Amino acid sequence: MEEKVLIKSEQYNAKNFLKILLILGIIVTAIALFRCYEISSMVYNTNSWIQERYANEFAYFLQGCVVYICLVPLGFSLFGSIIYFWIRSFELTVTNKRVYGQTSFGKRIDLPIDSVSAVGTSALKGISVGTSSGKIKFILIKNQKEMHSVIGNLLKERQEKEKSQTVTKENIINQTIIKQTSADELKKFKELLDMGAITQEEFDAKKKQLLGL
Repeated sequence: MEEKVLIKSEQYNAKNFLKILLILGIIVTAIALFRCYEISSMVYNTNSWIQERYANEFAYFLQGCVVYICLVPLGFSLFGSIIYFWIRSFELTVTNKRVYGQTSFGKRIDLPIDSVSAVGTSALKGISVGTSSGKIKFILIKNQKEMHSVIGNLLKERQEKEKSQTVTKENIINQTIIKQTSADELKKFKELLDMGAITQEEFDAKKKQLLGL
């Protein structure tokens, strides 16, 4: 059977998350700058003896503010970059034969549909694909419900096919047993016929009964 793509994941734009984190960093930095300005204005508007007494403490405070203001954008940028590289590669494709794509940090996976044991949903619009070796998660999928439905239907079809094959095998085994039993019974009656214990008519009647004629 030719491989056919059934559905592909529609991913959210990872750059938007990076932009949001950078904007948050700018906002937090602006708030910190405004707060430092308020405090410095308040100190310099007080009496001179207070300024002299707390000059060193205030200098240390301003140094701390500067460090904080520098580290906040850097921290948000670093954290945003990690998140961006973590989620930007997520993609998932489902065919009638396999499930393949990329997970976190671009790690590639390729699973035959027969190796998939379960499928579920997870946080952050995610899909969880269960295998014998564990679960593989894909996140930020816009068409999460559609992908879950497609994979679920594939698993259901495979289970029904396996069940049908099992029933067919059982029927073949049962028929084989019945034929062997009938052949053994027929052999016994043939021996009785040869011995003269039963007539030809009785043998023929029993033969028709055993063979279902």
